Amino acid sequence: MRSKKNLIWFVPLLMLTMISTVLAWGGGTLTVTAPASSGVVTGTYEFQVSLTGGDKASNVSIWGRALDTRNSTYFSLGDNLTTEGCTAFNASEGSCNVAIDTTVFEDSSSWSIYATANNASDGSDALTQSSAISSVVFDNTVPPSASSRTPATGTTNNDGSVTFSGNVGNGNATTGCTLVFNKGSPGKTQYAMAHSTSSTTCSITLSTMPEGDYEWSITTTDGANQTKSSSQTLTVDKPSSAGKKVWLSEQAQIVSDAEQQEKSNRTTIGLIIVAVLILVMKYGKKGKK
Repeated sequence: MRSKKNLIWFVPLLMLTMISTVLAWGGGTLTVTAPASSGVVTGTYEFQVSLTGGDKASNVSIWGRALDTRNSTYFSLGDNLTTEGCTAFNASEGSCNVAIDTTVFEDSSSWSIYATANNASDGSDALTQSSAISSVVFDNTVPPSASSRTPATGTTNNDGSVTFSGNVGNGNATTGCTLVFNKGSPGKTQYAMAHSTSSTTCSITLSTMPEGDYEWSITTTDGANQTKSSSQTLTVDKPSSAGKKVWLSEQAQIVSDAEQQEKSNRTTIGLIIVAVLILVMKYGKKGKK
């Protein structure tokens, strides 16, 4: 009987404790309602966050990352955004708009965005974190065209090993480069070039290009836009095996002729010296008489 009384008191106490815990946590669901998945973000964009089933939210922060940029791990696009137009709000107020300048972030079509907020009652207890919105497009700039491209147009290569490169200026504005063959194909018409956001160049070496005439260009991308450079020409002309033998034979003959000429010159000089010595000896004896 005593245990039943204790149980009667314990159950309401447990429920009160649970309710207090939920209220202290906030118990709301935070959702990013703009942008939507695959939505496009440009300029100063108003991110929209809504709250359902919970206490008031404050100190809203927007977080993001894009795997194909230097921002490959989540970072804050803006903290404590209540001071930027997003005041404390609750479920009955619907949503909160947060204006953020996105031009300072890299362009990409793979941004993932989520929001966090605090319980407005004391500004410290975490309320919730929203689910992430994926495949958001940041599109503010056009990547620079690759400049100072090598090899120079009109180059003739004799061994089939060619390094293609181009300068892309601000590496952070470019997330990738592609070598494109508009005429002739060394195997494929497109090759991904080595590039990093800390580098100002894109490059690739093709070591077994077949003979032929080529026309090539470099396409740069920032994840949302592409820029194609002007085309340049290249000729790969490898000497044939027979040609190499003839060339080597000619070089050997040139060396042999030079050696023969040097021997002939030494012989001639030697004969002149002997003749001079004979004359000196001959006329030297006559002078003594």
